Amino acid sequence: MDQYADNTKKILYLLQKEAKLPKYAAEHKLDDLSDLPSSAFANPITREYPVHTKEDTFLSAVYLNKTAECAEPYVTYAVDHAVDVWGIKEDVDKALSNDMTKVASSKIDINYTLNGQSVFHTTISDKAGFNKVANDILTNTEYPLESRQSVAIQLLDKCAEYVKDVDMGTKISLEKCAGYGTSTVDSVYDVIRNRALLIKDKDSSTAESLTKLAESIVDNYKDKGVVPKHKLDKVASFVDLVDRASGMHTQYSGSFRKPEEDLYKYTVSDNSMLKKYAVNLQNNKLISGKDIRDNFDRLQPALDNAFGIQVTNEKEARDQLMELPYDKVDLIYSLVFSK
Repeated sequence: MDQYADNTKKILYLLQKEAKLPKYAAEHKLDDLSDLPSSAFANPITREYPVHTKEDTFLSAVYLNKTAECAEPYVTYAVDHAVDVWGIKEDVDKALSNDMTKVASSKIDINYTLNGQSVFHTTISDKAGFNKVANDILTNTEYPLESRQSVAIQLLDKCAEYVKDVDMGTKISLEKCAGYGTSTVDSVYDVIRNRALLIKDKDSSTAESLTKLAESIVDNYKDKGVVPKHKLDKVASFVDLVDRASGMHTQYSGSFRKPEEDLYKYTVSDNSMLKKYAVNLQNNKLISGKDIRDNFDRLQPALDNAFGIQVTNEKEARDQLMELPYDKVDLIYSLVFSK
């Protein structure tokens, strides 16, 4: 339950009573979020815990901590990331100061799992230990996806003090490995179809199954633009199984990559997803920065002729696209981006 689902507003009342509500949050009036894209929420599937403003990010962090006992790890991670982006961690910590907090430990336990069971255990006590484990799961192709994913989730969840110091490329790789990302329907289709083409001569039956899966992704999610996380997780597991059964997992390289690298293509730390690589429009279609760049000569006059909106560069065009209501977005999309 987030701040918008809390009809009693009991948590807000208690925060105000204890003087733990910062002024910007105390003066915040809950908005109508129906026009926001799903990417504005830490949980885009249920459209809960909005993080598009500093005020709502603060409230989402508090509500998530106090009401969501079994929140999905990627939701918690997205909220924590937004708290850092808005620079309100001290405010959130103060609001939760009376809660039981985790006792700091010099050693962090990390479990490698398979079929839901721990098969290997290690501990991290310093930055070097963190880097060693991170490098292990990001480069060792012998680990199945489940093991890689479980370790990446633990690293991001338990080792925040080390995560903040790693380079952005490693952080994004860990987020992809943990499944903390999303992808367009077209990208997911391409990943599955490419696997089918690679194995069709050796295993025609599996290739046919992959082809049917790719087609079902398009049929079920084309209008939404992105594939929901629960389905993306199932696709990633299946592709990983195919790779390992066929021996293709030993051939991962720059051009042929692990499934998580392409299926969880856009992550919360990848600013290019939010600022220049892709835009989640009001009609739930995802437009990449490359699409805007390649079609700018058509997009610029289309915005002007259809709605009198004048833009001089790609950034202005992107910002205007994000503001357009779904019916106007549909028109621009059909005029400029439809194949």
